[in-house]
Amino acid sequence: MLGDDSNGSARQRVGYLPEERGVYKKMKVIDHLEFLGEIRGMTRAIARQRAMTWLERLGLLEWAGKRVEDLSKGMQQKVQFIGTVLHDPELLIPDEPFSGLDPINQNVLEEIVRDFHARGTTIVFSTHLMDQAERLCESVCLISRAEKVLDGDSREIKHRERSGLPCLRSSDGSGKPDCAGGRDLRTGPIPPVGPGSPTENRLDYSGSGRTERSRL
Repeated sequence: MLGDDSNGSARQRVGYLPEERGVYKKMKVIDHLEFLGEIRGMTRAIARQRAMTWLERLGLLEWAGKRVEDLSKGMQQKVQFIGTVLHDPELLIPDEPFSGLDPINQNVLEEIVRDFHARGTTIVFSTHLMDQAERLCESVCLISRAEKVLDGDSREIKHRERSGLPCLRSSDGSGKPDCAGGRDLRTGPIPPVGPGSPTENRLDYSGSGRTERSRL
C-alpha cells in the first residue's frame, strides 16, 4: 500500500472512515481525537491543535470537553470524520461519510472532500446515493459478481447510456468492452439489488489522483 509493504508504516498515511460508528463514547471529544492523532504518529500537542481547528471548522468547538456519547449521531459522525483526516492522509477512504448528517452538514463535508481532492489526495469514496457520486466523480467503474463490467469517463458513459449504448464488459469471456453491442445498463448482466440480493454491486469511481467507490 502506497509503495510500502514492509512494516505497516504506510497505514499512518491512510485515513479510513467506516460506515459504522467507531468512536470511544466514554471519552471526551478532545481526548478521543488526541488519542487518534497519537496512534497515527502525531504528538499530543499537534493532535490537540489540529483537533481544535477541525472542531471549530465543523461547529463542534463548544463540545470539545463533552463525552462523545453526549453528542447527537450527526455530531458523532463529524467527530469520526475529524479523526479520519486529523493526520492529513495521502489516501482517504470515506465509507458513507454523509450518513446521519443534515443537508447543510453534508455540503460542509462535501466541500472538505473536494478540498482534499484539490490538494492531490487519493480518495476512495463509497456511497449508495448516485447524485453524490455524479457530483464528485470524473470516471466510473462498475463491478458486478466480482467482475468489472463498466469502465470509463463518467461523461462518456452517461452519453452512451442516454444513447442506449453503454460500454459494458463483454459476456463472451474475452474481457473486451462491449460498446458496439449497445447493451443497456437496465438489461445488462447486472444482478438485482435489495433484500435477498445474491450480490452487492459497487461502483468504483476514479478521478484525478483519486478512485471513488459506490454501492448500488
